Amino acid sequence: MTTIAHDPSAAAPHAGGLVARALARLARWLEIYSDAAVRIARVLCATAVVIAIMALAGNVFTRNVLGYSLFGAEEAARFAFLWAIWMGVSLAVKRGAVTVITFVADAGGPLWRRAVRTFSGGSLAALLVYACWRSTEYATGPLANVGQTPALEIAWFYPIVSMTVGYYFITLHYAHALAEGAARLAAGCWAPGSWAARPWRGWSGSPPGGCSSSAPRR
Repeated sequence: MTTIAHDPSAAAPHAGGLVARALARLARWLEIYSDAAVRIARVLCATAVVIAIMALAGNVFTRNVLGYSLFGAEEAARFAFLWAIWMGVSLAVKRGAVTVITFVADAGGPLWRRAVRTFSGGSLAALLVYACWRSTEYATGPLANVGQTPALEIAWFYPIVSMTVGYYFITLHYAHALAEGAARLAAGCWAPGSWAARPWRGWSGSPPGGCSSSAPRR
């Protein structure tokens, strides 16, 4: 006769491990869409830069050499610059090539720095949600869909929607970074030997900051 002993902890995975796996799966899905947004932004940004350069250079050449200007060239260049700016900003956010002001967070101790970073992260999230909502409302409003540009006579929707697309791409990149960081934090908190994976009874002291893997002292 053979007796098989089952580990109770292995038979029923802890809820923390389920949370970590769910966050990791969410991060993987967001990474797919974030990478797709990067590829789209690169194409749009490069195309917009080429259009702006050709419009301005062609207009200067025809004005000074041939004696006439290209009608609508400056308007096309301005609209192309809008797309280049917003797509470029989204690419910079994805690469982390953004300016971060840290003198406020660095003015205090660890608790102060965590409070400032938490407040700034929440404020940024609220700003991005509001910006996506307002830019979508603006791009679908009457001005963008009824009015036309004076020179090229195209709908205002095309230059305006660059802001909407840019905000959505930026929000997607930040959401991916947030999900990835939350997945790492959850995995660290519930890793074997960490404070969260141990029973609270019989332990004294507060858990180490950042869900460290070191166990609290008895």
